[in-house]
Amino acid sequence: MYIGSAIANLKTETTFDPCTTGITRGVPTFKSRHDLGKVLEAEGLHIGAELGVQKAHYSNSLLSDWASNREYHLVDIWAKLENYNDHANKEQSEQDRIYAEAMENVKSWKSNIHVCRNFTTNCVRNYEDDYFDFIYVDARHDFKGVLQDLQLWWPKLKQVGVWVWLDSTDHYSTYTQTFYCCKGGIFAGHDYVSQDDGPSSGGQDWTLNYDGTRDETRLVVKGAVDQFAASVCRQVTVSYREKAWNSWAIRK
Repeated sequence: MYIGSAIANLKTETTFDPCTTGITRGVPTFKSRHDLGKVLEAEGLHIGAELGVQKAHYSNSLLSDWASNREYHLVDIWAKLENYNDHANKEQSEQDRIYAEAMENVKSWKSNIHVCRNFTTNCVRNYEDDYFDFIYVDARHDFKGVLQDLQLWWPKLKQVGVWVWLDSTDHYSTYTQTFYCCKGGIFAGHDYVSQDDGPSSGGQDWTLNYDGTRDETRLVVKGAVDQFAASVCRQVTVSYREKAWNSWAIRK
């Protein structure tokens, strides 16, 4: 056999990590968080969760634009919390009233709604990994609380993608380069700010962490999101025309 023919038929396969190749597709740009329902609908996604629901006004807005939704899980303890200086941290009687209002606000999607009234750290145990297409993170706003939610719930988000084979041939061989890309589930949330960007002027102190320690960086939500995104090598997409504080989103 001619040695050149044997070499020409040699085929090798190389797998590229999205983190090193930079091919993971990000979340499309969006004007405000009220556009995310349209993004989810356009991508044909079906199962979502919302961490931190309060009166479910946002749930109502999102589901109004997400007609293909099949399940929407509301995760909130609706209870007064220790070490949480936030306007949403009301007395228990008010929390119960807010819960009732939330259920009223999502009654149009009653068949899709599932409720876990507990800490996000407890509710996360109810779901298998790779379950959700979309998770909206808006529970606690302290650095440690946000980072903990991101770390615990990220595995629950689907890693959906396609294998793409790119064959390139040189004089001697054909190389099959295998990429994993493009469409995983979406993580998103509101209040992409540091303490000094807004919470301070409103009398809220998000530098107080859930364990009583202080966030000396004062980066709170923004700091937690940025640190987490860097740890999983993902680009943060930020809304560009919110009425108040910006929202964020990342693709798994």
